[in-house]
Amino acid sequence: MKDSEKQFMQLLEMQLSLLETDCQIYNFFIYGAGHAKRPDLARQVYEIMQRNGIEPNLSTNIFMFQSYLKSERISNAFNFFDKFRDRRRLPRKLYNTMIVGLCKVKKVDFALEFIMEMRNSGSFPSNQCYEETIKLLCKTGRFDVEINLINELEKEDFRFTSFIGNVLLFHSDLLLFHSWIRLRDTSNETYKYSLLGQLIGIFSGYVKVDQDIGNLDEVIEQCFPLNIYTYDILLMLLRKGGMDRAYELYNRIVLTAESRRLLEKLVWKQDNLVKMDACRKNEIWDRDGKWVGVFE
Repeated sequence: MKDSEKQFMQLLEMQLSLLETDCQIYNFFIYGAGHAKRPDLARQVYEIMQRNGIEPNLSTNIFMFQSYLKSERISNAFNFFDKFRDRRRLPRKLYNTMIVGLCKVKKVDFALEFIMEMRNSGSFPSNQCYEETIKLLCKTGRFDVEINLINELEKEDFRFTSFIGNVLLFHSDLLLFHSWIRLRDTSNETYKYSLLGQLIGIFSGYVKVDQDIGNLDEVIEQCFPLNIYTYDILLMLLRKGGMDRAYELYNRIVLTAESRRLLEKLVWKQDNLVKMDACRKNEIWDRDGKWVGVFE
């Protein structure tokens, strides 16, 4: 046993001798070992816990799952999960932990399998499960799979979170838009989903709009709640069409209290907005909306 491992186990023994033995102490050590990507140590603590007659609770099992997944010991995570399958109903949090953890290590196909298994068992995955899955599908360009998943969500009247909406807009390109057009079931399409498709077309550059796109934030808000990242993505889009439009949006949104609150969080972007203001007044940006001269 290495010195670091020995110190880890000695610290555990010391804590157990000083404090009343309960799940919390073991959980801290299992979590710490998992964070250090040492699932072997986490497993040792788990087994010591059982030998000492302490029944692992839900948090204990979640931390064990995470320790396997963080170190990409996928088969170990599956074997550990299988021990709970014979129970009448698996806790929803165990499924959620597995799905999110698999996405974190880029195992989206496994994550999708667990999403389907969870839904077939009568339980609904958390928003974070769908957020991480859709984000990974976007990043890997698997738009067909993503749109099919969105089709399933629409049937259940799923409400898009700001995170999912922002991910779709940020990754909007012609491939995503063409997948959307090809695979969407428009026969029963709701207004919200139809509007989202139009927004993806606009952000991809495929759909041209005649009206002032400076009001796009009002359109987006009909699809999902706006947050600071939405404004960030929208400003990037408007800059492509010229700095005037971007400045108009900035000038308009600062008039509302909610927008001021959001913009205050954009500490790193405030310098950019100051530059935007200066560029506008001094007319020193190029045709592509890039700053030139002393501001570069």
